Amino acid sequence: MFFLRRAHELYNDRPQKSLSPSFWESEGQSPLEMHGIDAIMSGIEHPLGRLSYTTGDVASAVRFFLGLLRGSTGKPLHASSFPSTGSDGGNKLPDTDKVYLDDFRVAYAHFKETSPESKLNDLKLPFTFCLTRQTRLRLSGDMQDGPSGVWNSREERWRTFYKSLGHKEGLSASGKASVNEVFWVDLVLRNPLNTEINLSNLTVTMQESNVNDLSASTSFVEVEVINDIALAAKESRTVPISIQSSRATSLVITHATYDFLSLLPSAESLASRGRRLHDTAAQRLQPTYAPDVKIKVEIEDIDHKLLVDFVDDEQLVLAQGERKELKFWFSNSGGRPIKEIWMIAGPEDEIWFGQDEGSDDTGITASTEVIQSHNSLEPRKPLRIPFDLNPSETTEYPIQLHAEAIGNQELHLLFVYREIRRSISRPSTLDLICQSKRSVIIRGLSESHPHIPRESYPRIFPLYHPESIDFIVFWEIPSQQRSGYIVVSGLSLGAGHAALGSIIEEAENAKVKRSIYAETQREKEEILDAIRNSEWNTEMNPTVLVLQEPTTTHHDFGHGFGLSLGSMQIRTQILREPNFTTDRFQQPLTIMEVSYHLLT
Repeated sequence: MFFLRRAHELYNDRPQKSLSPSFWESEGQSPLEMHGIDAIMSGIEHPLGRLSYTTGDVASAVRFFLGLLRGSTGKPLHASSFPSTGSDGGNKLPDTDKVYLDDFRVAYAHFKETSPESKLNDLKLPFTFCLTRQTRLRLSGDMQDGPSGVWNSREERWRTFYKSLGHKEGLSASGKASVNEVFWVDLVLRNPLNTEINLSNLTVTMQESNVNDLSASTSFVEVEVINDIALAAKESRTVPISIQSSRATSLVITHATYDFLSLLPSAESLASRGRRLHDTAAQRLQPTYAPDVKIKVEIEDIDHKLLVDFVDDEQLVLAQGERKELKFWFSNSGGRPIKEIWMIAGPEDEIWFGQDEGSDDTGITASTEVIQSHNSLEPRKPLRIPFDLNPSETTEYPIQLHAEAIGNQELHLLFVYREIRRSISRPSTLDLICQSKRSVIIRGLSESHPHIPRESYPRIFPLYHPESIDFIVFWEIPSQQRSGYIVVSGLSLGAGHAALGSIIEEAENAKVKRSIYAETQREKEEILDAIRNSEWNTEMNPTVLVLQEPTTTHHDFGHGFGLSLGSMQIRTQILREPNFTTDRFQQPLTIMEVSYHLLT
């Protein structure tokens, strides 16, 4: 033991490292940290810990064993029998973590049973489990899935729509919880050891942001405590901790606490370091950081609170064009009535409320409707839900979903509500069909013009082509009680004559400054090719000749030649001069039939 202790002292007596401060900053390390070859240190401390335990110095043994559990940075273990130098546990020999952990568990359990615990009050883990920068606060109604850009887009669509109605009010600030409402802290844990561990009594601690006394009671807050959680070697997992406050306040989530191996009480700060500051010369010379980023939550009394969910939220498997009835569940959990509810869906989502009156199972209406369209690809406006909700009132409301696109689809629906009532108009059947056509056109444009942003489509392309016709095909499977419809779009009537040819040629031959970036030039060429091959620049024969009769002529040439009577149809598709009075083209089709004699 004497030689092991002497070796430990000599190994820890490191020479002074006279390196530039910039080196430590670039490496993200402190000059006071000492790193060496793990195999050397563990070869000294591990037998020294076992000898200390054997001779009755259990406290020293516990410290040695715990110090050997340095964790790793996630680098793979080296299979070589001679480990390379490094500062992380990834360079340790395989399976050493399990040996050290078992020794620590035995030694610390024995120490707690036989020795006063006050001797090890300063015992702390040499590693952490919480990834503070990935730990998040999650409120009721927040979506765990779906990029934030989707919700920003929905909110921007609502602001644009609401402004068009002449209103200036914006959406109330989100990110606040309500009294007696459950919210969560999603702890992201990562096991840095190469062996399985368990944490018991996992929870979080907090304090009121306006109270300086750290020992102030927060008994009005109910926090979930997870009895036990096991993490496999190097495993990462998100663990939600539920929190509920009985009064309005402002809270700061300060620490995550747990019992390591159900033995050692530990706490980790959930504050992450602020950003590096570069505003002044002193900050650029001396590393200076903004205040630590803390997890904060505002809890307010409920005035208006709408809860929305699907009655049946199982995954749907639908055929293309199928219409499916779903049901929303609405609940007013606030203290004041809700008189106005709007739903903002995606630009390609085909949703409407209730059922079409006067329609059969296939959705075909008995009435005749006339399309009134602005011929624009502008997305559908937000839909108003036609009912009110009083405090504590709940209701179910049906919606119709039309599945036009093929593949996995997700619905991201934003609901906006307020106390004031306004007027509402219900969309017609043709409005809904126009929405299907709009979705088909947008998907086609995104494939043919990948370099043009989708938000620019309405300012470039119209909804209807002047020479196209659409068909709506309704289908039904009575045995499965399934029905729907598919919009067949893009069928042309008449001949096109490269209307954009001169514009494309002018764009290609324009004398503009050539970009030094090849990618930019390729994108320009792809856009011109896409426009050249689009339906707006179709080049077709102006005359079509169709043989009508006879379709097949039989003649025996052994008896000489003969004459057969037949007829053909000549169709000219050249557009006549436009009628400027009505601003419409006259009938472009001229048809005549010609008889002929076929000499055989």
